[in-house]
Amino acid sequence: MHEYPPILAAEDDEDDFHFLFRAIRHAGLPNPVLRFRDGGELIRFLDQIPDAAANAGDQQWLLLLDLAMPVVSGFGVLEWLAKWPGARRLRVVVLSGFYHQNDIDRAKALGADDYCVKPITAQTLAQLAVGPAAAR
Repeated sequence: MHEYPPILAAEDDEDDFHFLFRAIRHAGLPNPVLRFRDGGELIRFLDQIPDAAANAGDQQWLLLLDLAMPVVSGFGVLEWLAKWPGARRLRVVVLSGFYHQNDIDRAKALGADDYCVKPITAQTLAQLAVGPAAAR
């Protein structure tokens, strides 16, 4: 049985997550989707993964990261990921409702692999899921 790496979706808005989940399934991605309603929830989840497990295997996990979240923002998550030993395992795609060049530049400087403006399409998700491995 082939296992698919999880797609981590850090999205606090119910409607945005609903459309994101539909786009994931419409793209034909069978991966399990793990939802986090704020950046703190995501960090607590990732922090529980042992270092050896975080770096094991060759399949990257896709992290779809909203910027505007409560508790810890997407930028706060990116700052935390810069110090997390398992960050190489993640392909981080920032999702935002706005196209602001300053946000794009800051997200990429903090290690984001991509930046997409919501709503994200199934075609874009399919491309992101098979995108090149990112070196952190």
